[in-house]
Parts: sequence; structure tokens; C-alpha cells
Amino acid sequence: MKNILITCGALLLTTGTAYASEASDKAAGIVCMEAGDFVKILGKLDKLKPGQTDTVGMTPVMRFTALDGGALPSRVYYRYKGKETPFHMNGDGIVTNFTDIKTMHKKGDMCMQDKTRLDKAEDEDGMNLSIDMDLSYHNSSGVFTLPELGDGLKDGRAHIKKIVPGPVSLLIPKFTHFSIEAKDETPVKISAYKGDTMLNGLTVLDFEGAQIVEYKQLKALGADSLHLSGGPYIMSPTPSPDELKNIEREDE
Repeated sequence: MKNILITCGALLLTTGTAYASEASDKAAGIVCMEAGDFVKILGKLDKLKPGQTDTVGMTPVMRFTALDGGALPSRVYYRYKGKETPFHMNGDGIVTNFTDIKTMHKKGDMCMQDKTRLDKAEDEDGMNLSIDMDLSYHNSSGVFTLPELGDGLKDGRAHIKKIVPGPVSLLIPKFTHFSIEAKDETPVKISAYKGDTMLNGLTVLDFEGAQIVEYKQLKALGADSLHLSGGPYIMSPTPSPDELKNIEREDE
């Protein structure tokens, strides 16, 4: 499942193939798109205050996916005034140094080259590009204090509001829950603690492949920390499942 916060207005660009206008590019299988929005958004994240990034952070992930089961692009690069700057893509289609684009000129283009699909029509499934803004807690110890959790809810919302257009930022709901998503098939055990004592009664909801815990309930139980154990995970601050469902309906 994609990071649950994508449904809350974090940037998600999913596109088929945006064909370059120049005949020479098209003949070489080169596809480009304007990079200005990427440059601007990553630059905005750099303007967050240190106190807003100490608990949670946002990681942009650019990924190419071969919808037809074919090969990934042979190369990915940034181009401005004829100069090319290469980007690195791993075997999973993830551009590992995508954040470098924030140092580029906003009038340049992000390009890929794929000669294997030259004969495909523009409306045929081929290469898909997605850009996810993954928001998560920095702490990887498995133990999260209540103040740390609360700070992440406040600062996580600040991250989302920073990257969406001004009017839209007013519609971002309050963050009240935590999303815990397993990175593999190993289950993640979630427990509320007060000191060294595990507390009973914590409700863990399932939502689109993630487990959801409410901050308000942790406080009501008298917990002073949340413990995660088992397999590797990503934990993110999030609005309530009901708010997320509302956002999904609005996007339909």
C-alpha cells in the first residue's frame, strides 16, 4: 500500500507517458516533463523550521513502473538548456537521488529514455511514473513517547500544508491517529505502555493494509509510550480513517 498520507493531499503524480514534442526526442524514445513543480515543492520542504522536522520528515520517492511487464527506462536525467544531469535508478524503478532536483533550475525538464516502447500508441499501457511524498517518524527504536507522538501529529500536518496550494491547505484535516505499515510479511505488534507495564484495551484498526492507532485513546488509557515490535515498519501521523475516506470520496 502507498503511504496512507498520499490520500491526504501529499503530492502524488501518476501519469502514463508524457511525450516530448521534438521529433528527435520521440525517435530516440526520450520523454520529458517540466520539472518546475518538483523543484518548488522540495524547496518548500527545506523552509520548514527545525522544530517542525525533528520528529517527522517527508521523503519524496520517484518510481518508474513498467505496466506492461517490460524493461525499465535505460536512463533518467534532468535537462536544462541542452545540459544533462544524470539521475540514478535502482532495479525497483526508484530514482535514488531524486531529492537532488531541488538544486536544479525550475525551468528544466525531467527526462527518461526508453527505446523499447517506440511502437506503442500514446494511450497504451507502458511506463508509469509516480511521485510519492512519504511522511514518517524518524525514530526507529520501536518506543515512542506520548510527547513525541503528539509533536509528530502537529508537525506532520505542517509538512502536508507546506506542499499543497494555499487554499487547499485550509482543508487539510487535523492529524489524530498513527498509521503503522509493515515493510514485509512479518506482523508488527502494537502495544500501549505505562512505564514498564503493558496496558490492555488499545484498539488497533485495519485500514487499507495499515494498522491505525488513535492518540486520544492512548492518553485515555493513561499510556506514556507506544511500543512496536516484530517486523520492520513505517509509522506515520495521519488523520482519522473517517477523514481519509472522506478525502478519497472527494477525489473520485
